[in-house]
Amino acid sequence: MYKDDASFGFLQKLDQNEQRSLEAIATCLSFKRKEYIFQANLTSNAIYVLVEGRVKLSRLSALGQECIQWFCCPGEIFGLSQNVYDYDSGLYAQALAPSKVWAISRYEFNQLLLEKPRLGLIIIEQLSSRVRSLGNLLLHITCDNAHSRLVNLLHRFAQLYGSRAGNEIYIDMQLTHQEIADMIGVCRQTVSTMMANLKRSGIVSADRRGISIKCPASLDKLLNSKTSPVLVG
Repeated sequence: MYKDDASFGFLQKLDQNEQRSLEAIATCLSFKRKEYIFQANLTSNAIYVLVEGRVKLSRLSALGQECIQWFCCPGEIFGLSQNVYDYDSGLYAQALAPSKVWAISRYEFNQLLLEKPRLGLIIIEQLSSRVRSLGNLLLHITCDNAHSRLVNLLHRFAQLYGSRAGNEIYIDMQLTHQEIADMIGVCRQTVSTMMANLKRSGIVSADRRGISIKCPASLDKLLNSKTSPVLVG
């Protein structure tokens, strides 16, 4: 497993001068867990950089079902699509943990891009990685069975958000089975059954704080084989 460095770490990719220039035009805001940073259909004239915490980006279907699109880690930039020609992307940004963000007005941010065009190249790299990730997710939902979708999702989360602890990889994200189900296009009961099977196989363990990949090699084997060694009820 590896980190896809292009997918996050906008702040980390800036040099000290660029970071200082960005911070100079930013307003630092704090949000409690489950508090919304912005919501669909509400005017926003800012883009955001996550400094601390974790943020979930999602949409709602016509039937009110949540569709999770992205999770932001510290250093990531988000809210860009909310500000393109005043287009409402329908996105919700919600803090999953106590979070601090930099809010930067669209005008001042655009002026900074003109002064420091390298920032624009970094943003293109970040957005391209997100498009690739969403494309892969769509491919798995279209072509794979439910178990393969779950394995791919856990593998992707380990790449993006995992930290190694000995032989294990810990994903520090508080995800419900319903949220996982929404991301892979199955019902909650199916996710609960599949997670229970993976736990019994000794591949994962989970609690309210996060998910541990107990045996990354076994998860990789499932990913590459495209088959399930456990029965899905």
